Amino acid sequence: MNIYLGSFIKLNKQEKKAMLRDLPRVKRGKLATISYTYGGPGTGSKYEIQKLSLSGSYMWEFKTRHRLALFAKTQQAYKAPFSNLIESSDMLFGLGIYDREQRGKRGYSFGSSFTYFIMRKKAGLLSLMPFYEQAFVNSADNHYSSHSGIGAILTYQFLHIYLPINLNYTYNLSDSSHHIGFRIGGHF
Repeated sequence: MNIYLGSFIKLNKQEKKAMLRDLPRVKRGKLATISYTYGGPGTGSKYEIQKLSLSGSYMWEFKTRHRLALFAKTQQAYKAPFSNLIESSDMLFGLGIYDREQRGKRGYSFGSSFTYFIMRKKAGLLSLMPFYEQAFVNSADNHYSSHSGIGAILTYQFLHIYLPINLNYTYNLSDSSHHIGFRIGGHF
């Protein structure tokens, strides 16, 4: 079971009204991120660390506030010792719950989610988000291992404080295991 505690943030009356109102048109959003990590003898590390990562996402928010998101990520580690290899859980997008992972020097992943608002009232928002995420990480023999899952997240968010409460179900496609988790806080 995973439990996270988020922060309390007050919302004013205008923000509440805006969250309950339908949008005039479909909104689109995109995000691309490039990151490079370096560590070596000059930085206090005992060994050299180099990682390059590229990720991107595209999202549609429909008039009724339902959201469809697509995302992808790729990462490469250079001269990485075992303790700093790319982990398949890092290649995923934080939606599912997994108890096993693979490590390798390079990997890529993709996924999608759809957020459906079951209820939008002045007391709060109730949503269901089915998701799919898939990661591939290469092993020592240059063979790619899969790490993937499908599932759904049921979330209730109080409108007067930012404190989403999530119930998460994940079916791990790699080893056919089932995971259920409870989370307080996080993104919504």
